[in-house]
Amino acid sequence: MKKSYFLLAVILFFAAPALAKGAAYKLSGPYIHHNLQIFLIHGPEQIKAQKYVTLTEAMEKKLVVVHETGQVSQLAIENQSNDVAVFIHSGDIVKGGRQDRVLSFDVIIPPKSGKIPLSSFCVESGRWSQRGKEKAGHFASNRDMISSRALKIAAKHSRNQGAVWSNVAAQQQKLNDNLRRMTGKGDLDVRSGKSASSMQLTLENKELKQTAEDYTQKLSGILKGKNDVVGFAFVINDEVNNADVYGRADLFKALWPKLLKSAVVEAIAEFKSPETPTPARRIKTIGRIAAMFAEVMKGKSETQDVNQRTRLVTKETKKHLLFETRDQKLAGKWLHRNFINKPPAPPPAPKNRRVPGINLNNDNTYQQQRPINPPPQMQQRP
Repeated sequence: MKKSYFLLAVILFFAAPALAKGAAYKLSGPYIHHNLQIFLIHGPEQIKAQKYVTLTEAMEKKLVVVHETGQVSQLAIENQSNDVAVFIHSGDIVKGGRQDRVLSFDVIIPPKSGKIPLSSFCVESGRWSQRGKEKAGHFASNRDMISSRALKIAAKHSRNQGAVWSNVAAQQQKLNDNLRRMTGKGDLDVRSGKSASSMQLTLENKELKQTAEDYTQKLSGILKGKNDVVGFAFVINDEVNNADVYGRADLFKALWPKLLKSAVVEAIAEFKSPETPTPARRIKTIGRIAAMFAEVMKGKSETQDVNQRTRLVTKETKKHLLFETRDQKLAGKWLHRNFINKPPAPPPAPKNRRVPGINLNNDNTYQQQRPINPPPQMQQRP
């Protein structure tokens, strides 16, 4: 990791109207490796009385079950714990079921929840059955997030399955092209023979993981000794990409490995030979981050109740998006703010694409073409 710099004691765009009612936030960084720059966001916590467990931890400890429903656009989750609130992060990928899915929104799942619907999109096409030894009735794990701005926007803002598929394919192609150049392996293919369209299996590709580790080994330790970090912003190829701020520092720390890997994979997909940022360029980058935070707060606002516990507020301008997640149990205090600097226009989404048993209409609705009868080994509930 190249030398890091501590810049800006107080960021004006984190003033009262913008982030935290008078709280001052600051940035440290950039922490740089190749074409990826990371700025850590330091500041006070917004939520102190409530702790949250990530979906990754909850699934590993078998606190929750994510159920297949037979519908591409909706799964179900059941929090079986007595006292643990589970935080699902938008962009989380759950592996298994009849197809790997990405979860569209942040969702807070209370203890003893019973089955709660989860909005989802397919990040794998062409499979609608058990894969290997995985269970078709529920999902095995959550280890990764989707890793491109265009894909995030398609899943959580456009909410368009065709655009999700299109951007998964585009991400796979970019990773192939750049990894072939970076590794010198001309026949490298990040698409898995088990399911070529699966974004999750692409993220498990050996060469991609090895290249990503080159970044993560340099950057994963930047939180060490910093107890007031509540988020980060990252820059790829000198372009501001994304920023996430959380209401609890421990939640950000728990999510950090997934968040960092997601940023790293996007940096690999968009790789260009990096130029060493000069002090003047670093200050200019901070100005662009500041502008993103300030401008999007003035954008058009929409509110949606994701479930009884979770409210989503979306703000949009021509250049930026903000997704703010609020915990309704805590008088609507915000738990997560995701800022996205919009990328260039994505490739057009296919109007109609078939998945066995599912028809995607041109208006992005789903119709089941025929009953889907699982093979005998799937008849019993896993």
